[in-house]
Formats: sequence, C-alpha cells, structure tokens
Amino acid sequence: MVLSDIRKQARESLSGKWGKTALIILMQFILFFIMNFCINLFSLESTISLTIKLIVSIIVLIIEIPLSIGIVFAFVKLKREKDVGIFDFISLAMKNFGRAWKIYLRILLKNVLPIIGTMVTIILLSVTIVAESVENHSLGLASLIMAIVLLIVSFIVSLIIDLKYSLAYMIAYDNPKMTTKEAVNTSGTIMKGHKMELFLLQLSFLGWSVLCVLTLGIGFLWLLPYKQMAIVCFYDEVNVNKYAGWENY
Repeated sequence: MVLSDIRKQARESLSGKWGKTALIILMQFILFFIMNFCINLFSLESTISLTIKLIVSIIVLIIEIPLSIGIVFAFVKLKREKDVGIFDFISLAMKNFGRAWKIYLRILLKNVLPIIGTMVTIILLSVTIVAESVENHSLGLASLIMAIVLLIVSFIVSLIIDLKYSLAYMIAYDNPKMTTKEAVNTSGTIMKGHKMELFLLQLSFLGWSVLCVLTLGIGFLWLLPYKQMAIVCFYDEVNVNKYAGWENY
C-alpha cells in the first residue's frame, strides 16, 4: 500500500467539498466549546456547584463520544458520494447513539491491561516521591525506572489496540445489520498486517499539524477533514470490499 496514493484519494474525494468539510469541523469545534464552557460555569466553591459540575461533565462526556463518531460517519457518507449537510453529524450521532457507545466500550475493555499499567505507573511514581522524601534513593530510583518502563509498554500496547480496532466505526456504518461485537472483531481481522501502515499514515500529518498551530489553529479546519478522509480511504483500501455492503444502503 502506497500512503501517498491514499492521501491523493483523500484529496480527490474532498474535491469541491473542502469548504463544506471545514464548516462541519468548525461546527464540531463550536459545539464542543459550548459544552465545555457550560462545565466551567460552575465553580468548586460549594458542594452543590461541585455536584452540578460533575453531573454536567458526565452529560457532556456521554454526548461527546457519539458526536465524534457522527463525524466519522459523515465522512464515510461523503466518500460514498452521498449528500451530507453541515449538521448531519449530529443527527448521525443521535441515530447511532447506543451503537456508538457499545463500540466505544468494547474497544475500551480491550484496553484494560494498558489502563491497569497506567494506574500502576502512578502508584510507582508516588512511591518514588515518598522514597525520595525519606532519602531512600535506591527504592526511589528502582520505582522510577519501573514506572517509566511500564508507562512505555502500556502506551505501545494501547496504541496497537487502538490501531487494530480503529476501523470498527466505519465497518459499523457500512454494515448496519452487524452487531457491535462483529464490527469490532471485523476491524481486528482486516487490520492484520496493516497497523503499521495506518500508524505511518497518521504520522504523515504531524508536520501539517505543526503548521496549523502556527495559524492559531485555523488550519485544522482543513487538515482534520483531510486526515479523516485519508483514514476512510485507507479503510476502503484494506477492506477490499470483503465486508462492505454500502452499495445497498
């Protein structure tokens, strides 16, 4: 697979749609900004405010996950040459609310070991701080080394898992009759031998991301659609129509 060809396909798929996709990303940014602004309206000065803030934060989290997946669905639709409105990602998110969360939780469960590894890392770092405070340098150094090694291993394992199941949402969109378990497992199947390619594809946008920061973030309105469409093109390439059924929907 030639990654430059994938990016070329993405640019061709976005031809005549750059303005629309930039507006879609802008609407997502605005919506997420408003939701997080609502969280910050409440202070931590009283128990009531803290409780309300916690409840609002949970509600925002519950909504944000499907909205993010709604963006993925919207770009799959665009790749399929279907008409997509600027706010369609919201309706796609609400329509697939439960399904989106089921897939997200299934992938999260597969990250249990890395999550545990990260928690143990925090404990080891705490041990390091305590050991250094009582001048037990040998214990502090040992726990610090173990924490660093465990953190690196947890990060690598989590990255591999995320890459392995990263196509589950697109598979779920193309195959609405599939169960969420089947969508996740199918992603794992078709990503065999392709995880490094997807990682390198995502990495290839790193330089553009740096340039977008220099534009005060405005450039991301065009970079993020480009990156998302490239991932959809990557999915179509590795899928090789083995599981695709989108022509019927």
